[in-house]
Amino acid sequence: MTRINVHEAKTHLSKVLDRVEKGETVILCRRNLPIAEIRPLAKEAEKPYRRFGFLKGLVHVTDAFFEPMPDDFMEHFGGQDDEIPDRYRLASMAGERGKPGSAKGKGGVTRTGKRRVA
Repeated sequence: MTRINVHEAKTHLSKVLDRVEKGETVILCRRNLPIAEIRPLAKEAEKPYRRFGFLKGLVHVTDAFFEPMPDDFMEHFGGQDDEIPDRYRLASMAGERGKPGSAKGKGGVTRTGKRRVA
């Protein structure tokens, strides 16, 4: 472990980092009192290389994948059954005048349900 004052570390930062990369731990000091430690990070394990198309011929998508889903199933994704409380509605959803994103001072309702003041 090496102790270095902050001024020296700022002046020779590249050299300090070279020492850290080699595995050395450096203690930063202010007026010779330790304040921080610079140490090398643990090396990340290399991720295995995944070649594009490596599953070619192993995965088969049938024509049924591209057919439309049944209406009774799709109802769960449209939001028709869900009632949104007014405080979460945008001005256009709540039936208020004004458009979302309109200029300041035009009135309307914000996302939190508070009324904009003109």
